[in-house]
Amino acid sequence: MIVVGLDSAELTGYAVVAAGPRERLTHHGTFTISGAADVEQAVATLAAMKPDLVAVEAPYVRLNAATGLTLAVLLGRWLQAWERRGVATATVLASTWQIQILGGLVDRRSDRATRKRAARLWTRSTFAVELGEDEADAAGIATWAARRAVMDQRTRVAGSR
Repeated sequence: MIVVGLDSAELTGYAVVAAGPRERLTHHGTFTISGAADVEQAVATLAAMKPDLVAVEAPYVRLNAATGLTLAVLLGRWLQAWERRGVATATVLASTWQIQILGGLVDRRSDRATRKRAARLWTRSTFAVELGEDEADAAGIATWAARRAVMDQRTRVAGSR
């Protein structure tokens, strides 16, 4: 199973993870997103990797409603672009994937800087590669989605017996 993780923002980090007994990071990078055309171009590039699933981080809105609205619109563009291509999508809150993937490195009270450092440390120790903040978050998002999809598949198989 191939999973794309997106840390959606003006500078969107992406990571492509191949699920299996041990996940493998196969591609990573960033896209600068200014509008719908940039999303379409990024999706076309990533679609060439034939993902089975795309996971996008849901917008975090705390203090700035305008930023939250901009991120929500961007999330909608990502989801629509993948839907047009028939690729399954999932959204995840940062707090959800970070606690599940970065467990022991962060907790619910960890500040943004601590979470960003933890994601970079996690990718370095998991995939033996140094990534920027946005790419590291995307790798965590993709890994979270890959593990969830594998567990869902196992559960369905076990339930059909």
